[in-house]
Amino acid sequence: MGKNYLKNRLKGLILYRAVYIFGCIVGCYCNFTFAADNDVVKVSAHPSYPPIMWLQDDKMVGVAFKVVDYVFKKIGVAHDAIHVGPWKRVHKNAMNGNIDIIAAAYLNDERQSYLLYSEWFMEDPVALFVWHDKQFKYDKWSDLIGKHGTTHLGESYGEKFDQYIKENLTVDREYKYINHFRKLEHGRVDYFLYGLYPGLIEIHKHGYHGKIVKLKKNVVNEKFYITISKKSPYVSLLPQINQEIIKVRNTRLVKQWVDEAMDYYKQHNTP
Repeated sequence: MGKNYLKNRLKGLILYRAVYIFGCIVGCYCNFTFAADNDVVKVSAHPSYPPIMWLQDDKMVGVAFKVVDYVFKKIGVAHDAIHVGPWKRVHKNAMNGNIDIIAAAYLNDERQSYLLYSEWFMEDPVALFVWHDKQFKYDKWSDLIGKHGTTHLGESYGEKFDQYIKENLTVDREYKYINHFRKLEHGRVDYFLYGLYPGLIEIHKHGYHGKIVKLKKNVVNEKFYITISKKSPYVSLLPQINQEIIKVRNTRLVKQWVDEAMDYYKQHNTP
């Protein structure tokens, strides 16, 4: 009887410990899940690409954030728009998992190594800007061979054209708009390669309206996507995000937000 008692007692202790350990694991998991569900999704973007996204009075604003606000309100998830620095640093933060979402980005292979892409939410024409009395005929990419261009540091214009630039073109990279414009003015470059909307806005802002003009044909028409860091705990939100993007894409809301953001930027950033 003594042996059976000790045997049963030992079994009871083992079972108790197993249940206790299992309970701790489940409890920790539940606490982690609860914390994740109640955290705020960190969203950042390009700090100087109006009207799509830019930093205004220490606040990230623009069309991309209108889309993000709309989508996350629909799916009931709290988010916070934060400024983390220049465009290259935004991508580095997403790569490291320090931010969850980039509000708007073009698609390319390199970025897909650390980002998951949503459905696209708007098209973004990429244009060639030139000095008014030094315009040239442009119909196809090969027309740029032998010419000297400039564009913003860290910018991508789609996988195909990015590769074409690397293999065939001479393009400087600058951080400040005024540097591009001065290079055009003094004949040090032939063209400024950039998004149509922010290009027009910055030309107006810096007093080059009428002096720097757009060539008729665009280089590419890229698309903007919301992207999620592969290291973010919120990757599971992608199907819900996609559903809401498709809905908003089938309305005129994005076009309305572009017009409103263009007006807002000009009102608040005219010298």
